[in-house]
Amino acid sequence: MTAQSLSVRHPVSHGLIRINRLYERVLYIVGAALMGTMVIVVSMQIFARYVLGDSLSWTDEMARFLMVWITFLFAGISFRRGEMIAVEILSAKLPKLARVFLMIVGALASILLFGLLTWFGYSYAEWNMIQVSSALQLPLYYVYLAVPVGCGLMVPHVIVGTFIAIHKLIAGES
Repeated sequence: MTAQSLSVRHPVSHGLIRINRLYERVLYIVGAALMGTMVIVVSMQIFARYVLGDSLSWTDEMARFLMVWITFLFAGISFRRGEMIAVEILSAKLPKLARVFLMIVGALASILLFGLLTWFGYSYAEWNMIQVSSALQLPLYYVYLAVPVGCGLMVPHVIVGTFIAIHKLIAGES
């Protein structure tokens, strides 16, 4: 379920498609850069360990931090595409109007949850500003910042995903 699957006849749909395409392009570029960096860092560790016979102390830590950021940045896209686990046995048996209502309630609950995670995640990240990682000596603030940034980015995904799902349901696409 992507924004591209929306009907372009509707002006809101057309705007969502354009904004979503630009946003996803930027996110994929950032994700590719992070993933590429992680591959390089892990490859350096493999080379150092098995060819040079000595480990690099910072590579494992950096790979972990990059994986955390990649996870939180791309969780929103998975959420919007409906790739997260969901129990739909009850909602599938409901009439369309009840399903739309359930989708809206679920979206509002998700937005509230992600808003709280953004708020408290940022507080937690700030609280850990003085703590540094052992190998990179990087303030853990930058690692913990992945939670509020990722959760904050999930809010528009919930909105777009809900809009798409309701639009498809009303159009009878499933």
